[in-house]
Formats: sequence, structure tokens, C-alpha cells
Amino acid sequence: MWGCDAPPQKGYEVTIDGEELGRCPNRPLLDDGAFLGQAFTFYNWYSKGEFPEAGTWRDQPNAFIELMAIMDSANNDAEAMLKERDETKRLFYDKMQQGNGN
Repeated sequence: MWGCDAPPQKGYEVTIDGEELGRCPNRPLLDDGAFLGQAFTFYNWYSKGEFPEAGTWRDQPNAFIELMAIMDSANNDAEAMLKERDETKRLFYDKMQQGNGN
């Protein structure tokens, strides 16, 4: 966006959880590394089918559900990028082998 340490800019406000932020929405995460670590711990357990609260998916706090959806999306994007990178490498090496007559 406009940088995590930049002053607020009019017209670029972001509302998260009812709070209007005029700065990078990542800043609170960067300021509180413990929260970020806990989020990854929760995501690890979530990916194994475990939840922080007793019960099913419907019994979990809304903030947890939203955070897991964001982390799932980011994880899927990263996996797609890695798959594309690996395919590009494979095509490159295949082309190199064909050029060498192998």
C-alpha cells in the first residue's frame, strides 16, 4: 500500500474489525510478533483438523474463522506460485536437454 511506517493518507483508510486504519493494516501484526506466532500455531493445528475451542467449526470465534480463511488463501497462493515456478524450471530443463540432443 503506502508503507507500514508512513503517516495516514486521506482516501486510503481501511476498516478492520470496526476500526478505521489510515496506515498499513499489517503494522499491528508486525508490532505484535507474539500474535503472528500464535496465528501460525493455530493455522498448523487447524490444517490438521483441530480447533482452539471445543466443538466444531461453527463453535469457533468469528475472528478465528476469518483469520484461517485469510491464511488458507495466502497458503494456496504460495503453493500455486511454487507449482508455477517448478513447472517453469521443468520446461527450461526439458528444453535444455532437447537442445543438447539428449
